[in-house]
Amino acid sequence: AKIGHPITVGPPTKKYNTFFKNVVVPGFRTIQGQLKPGNTLETVRKAAAGAFRQRGAQSRPICMHGLDLITSLPFVSVDEVRGEAYDMTMQPGMTYAIEITPVNRDGTFGIFFSRSYAITQTGVLELTPFPIDEIIVAGEPQARVRRALKPAAKSRKAVKNRPKLPASVASSTSVGT
Repeated sequence: AKIGHPITVGPPTKKYNTFFKNVVVPGFRTIQGQLKPGNTLETVRKAAAGAFRQRGAQSRPICMHGLDLITSLPFVSVDEVRGEAYDMTMQPGMTYAIEITPVNRDGTFGIFFSRSYAITQTGVLELTPFPIDEIIVAGEPQARVRRALKPAAKSRKAVKNRPKLPASVASSTSVGT
């Protein structure tokens, strides 16, 4: 699985924190909300195309791609979807990485953010259940880090109760790429 999360050395600046909370997180959640069996990648593309512009920002073109042992088809960008015909509708067992880089209007500042998912019979499974809403601050006391990770810890506990992944998903998700 793939994950990308901003980390600052010391507290984030107001500009960085505001952009993260007002642009990155809500734009990411807009795309994340499109992940479900039967939904088309064109629907994801349309949601992604406006997710950042509505917030006064722009985006690097790619916003989501398939996962295999490496980054793979399909590729969803703000202006096109590339892949095979069978890729165009999300089906159980398919794996994706939402991989966004929203940038400010003049293109001089941006934040990379990524999480991985598997489509299931009933919805979507987070493969990288790490908190989304806060920037990680290097050197912060461990208590603050533990508080930030509590939602992820709850998600890991829920792993026991979630349906088993089909073998095709378990073998096709990548680790550390």
